[in-house]
Amino acid sequence: MNKGEEMKPIELMHWHESFSVGVRIVDEQHKQLFNLINELIVAVDSNQQDEMLERTLHAVLAYTEIHFRTEEEIFQIHPQYTAHCTIHKQFTEEVNSLLANFAEHKMDTAAKCLGILT
Repeated sequence: MNKGEEMKPIELMHWHESFSVGVRIVDEQHKQLFNLINELIVAVDSNQQDEMLERTLHAVLAYTEIHFRTEEEIFQIHPQYTAHCTIHKQFTEEVNSLLANFAEHKMDTAAKCLGILT
């Protein structure tokens, strides 16, 4: 995003029962992750102060990491387990590369992370 360019608001994520995978802890974590992502969307859309934005982004990423570990422990026997773990790894690598520039480009980094998350 260029200086002076305004970001388009990102639509909030709403849980729907069709997203359910049928494992209570995973479904509850997905709902919590949606809530945290929505907080990040609001933080980005309202141009929150840097420290608030940083705190919200790190909360989302920390919870995402916990969620990935939970899924990986539970779904080890699933036929798509390896592919799912690869997606987790790619997400983590992509976000970590973005965070290297967070100090200089907080809003851009948070917005890019939101794009990946959603």
